[in-house]
Amino acid sequence: ELVTHGSYLSNRLYDLIKTSGQKVAIKLPKRLSGDETGESIRPRQCKVLKRQARDVRLTEVFLTFRVTYYSNEKREELMTIGCDIHGKLLGQVEFPYPPSLLEEAEIPRFPFTKTESKVFYERCLEWVETHARQQAFAYQQELAAQYHQDVIRLEGFYRQMIEEIPELASDRDTQTQQLQQEYEQKATEELRKCHVQVSIDAISFCTVSVPFRRIRYLLSPESERTEKAAVTVESFYNLFFGNLIFPACASCEHEMRVPGLCEHCGQAVCSDCLHECRGCGVLVCSECGSEACAECGGWSCPNCSEECHLCGKRFCAEHLLGCRECRRHVCPDCREDCAECHGIAGH
Repeated sequence: ELVTHGSYLSNRLYDLIKTSGQKVAIKLPKRLSGDETGESIRPRQCKVLKRQARDVRLTEVFLTFRVTYYSNEKREELMTIGCDIHGKLLGQVEFPYPPSLLEEAEIPRFPFTKTESKVFYERCLEWVETHARQQAFAYQQELAAQYHQDVIRLEGFYRQMIEEIPELASDRDTQTQQLQQEYEQKATEELRKCHVQVSIDAISFCTVSVPFRRIRYLLSPESERTEKAAVTVESFYNLFFGNLIFPACASCEHEMRVPGLCEHCGQAVCSDCLHECRGCGVLVCSECGSEACAECGGWSCPNCSEECHLCGKRFCAEHLLGCRECRRHVCPDCREDCAECHGIAGH
């Protein structure tokens, strides 16, 4: 038989094979030596006190769900949700390992306990539920638009049927009532079709053990202005694929190839989140309050910048004025609008 979308054969096949792929563990072999990794990061205004390299195995997790939407028609989608080697939820991803590569892999024992598996499952399920809720709402909006068109069509049809009943007909009221009831029944049926029900089934739980060369760096500030402790960051070289995974920025959580150390919080952040104050020269990250001046765009730390008490924008010391009467900071655009002294502010 021809297997088409929604065919009962698809469900029959799924019922037959669903138990064979519920939990799968894959162990990838080491294909590279790791000697070609080189320096994976370039520290910014900080020094590397120590560098250590070690071969490790880390686990990636992929859970696949089948999401089914029931309304006037049935819609389905398969979603694979991934977690990286650090356990960070990646959201919907494509399974990165084609069958040709998996021919080299081993099938070891499943590495997680039931409790550990449940933690991954619940985190991934929460992501899928959020996605399914959004999709169901979008489908329902589509159905609602169609429902209004169908109800208008039905209303016009039954109104015309009622108008065609002869005025002198002895059972005119009975026929009118029957047609109105029939219209209401049809409208209720159309409304029922607008309701979207969602079913989420876990299809498979796959773990992939990947060989890595872990490179650990101990970074220390170059500046003598701070006494912050040294910070450890790690990069990972995939010994199966040959790609590098850079350490994550403490501020934006993106990969950072050029890490630096914030002199306020002492954390390692990327070059996009770390800024040198134009006033005192301190390196400060965005999380600690480093902001660009609204006038000149130069970056300043919290100690070298202030907010205009009228407009709320932040300015460096060079582009701030002080009100002669209330002694509060105002910017050049608000210098004549100080509500407390009604005068012109000066430096």
